[in-house]
Amino acid sequence: MNRKAVSWLAIAALTVVIAAVWADRRSSLGSAVAQQAKVWPASAAELNQIDKIRIARGDGSQVTLVRSAAGWQVMERQFAADAGKIRKLLLDLTELEIVEEKTSDPKRYAVLGIDAPSTPAAAGTLIELFSAGKPAVPAFALIAGKSAGAREMYARRTTDKQGLLLRPSLVAEALPTRWLDNSLLDIKAEAIRQLEARFPTGPGWTLSRAAPSTLDMTIDAGSGRTVPVVDKNVLTGLLGSFANLTFDDLRTSTAPAAAAEDRLVLTTFDGLTVELAGLQEADKRWLRITSGSNADATRDSAQRLQSLSSGREFEIASWKYDAIFRKRDEIAPTIPRG
Repeated sequence: MNRKAVSWLAIAALTVVIAAVWADRRSSLGSAVAQQAKVWPASAAELNQIDKIRIARGDGSQVTLVRSAAGWQVMERQFAADAGKIRKLLLDLTELEIVEEKTSDPKRYAVLGIDAPSTPAAAGTLIELFSAGKPAVPAFALIAGKSAGAREMYARRTTDKQGLLLRPSLVAEALPTRWLDNSLLDIKAEAIRQLEARFPTGPGWTLSRAAPSTLDMTIDAGSGRTVPVVDKNVLTGLLGSFANLTFDDLRTSTAPAAAAEDRLVLTTFDGLTVELAGLQEADKRWLRITSGSNADATRDSAQRLQSLSSGREFEIASWKYDAIFRKRDEIAPTIPRG
């Protein structure tokens, strides 16, 4: 074979290699485009049409979130939902990108946790979104499966057999308590003029001060006397207990016997009065709240709080309960008698 023929063969071989590389590159580019596709590319208008969300797991946990003119509600508790958390879930769903296609064999769904959550053993979480005017058929439905590292997750659209690897990962809680708007009280320390506590057993106490500009408070010492509270750390902790107070769960009021309750009445400098009735049940702590006002400045706040709490009891953490219903000896271990 002469040198010219060898050169042509080399050129031909190189052409084949280049063509193969180019074809592979085009295929890779096509895959990259497919991988960057959104699993639910909803527009802002479509998001605004969503008025019901259902999240369910195979263990029986389920939450239904419904939007009305009054806002979002957790139907299982008949109470306001955290609208910001719901909005975040919807936006997170629109951001999910398809990284890679996975199995379409139903027999292998369980490996990725994308099998329908119809049995306790199923690991997937069903997320269904419904649009206004179309309550029967989900506008979008996804089974969120197992995590695939820190930023990715497996999932499957319920209308498809194809399993998917998605980015970023998201968590959709199926417990109603996770979606409650759990803000209960937000009374700043400087606003509190007086606290009066009474207990089924043991001595009660009354703390008061003359002005919001000072932390100095007095406690009743019997026989009409008051003495200063020396421990300012105790006062700071007690007064701070009513700012940003949140609850964990709620229930319809069981109206427990008054003798079984701890009681605390809080009065502010601007006329708001809040009464907390505390009930201890095994390892749970519950609050009932009533409120009122004798001043225009706080009348609306009192009415909103009364509307929120009427007929309900709120579960709070034990440490929060203990911080509110402090015993007299914790506040003033030694009080002169006479």
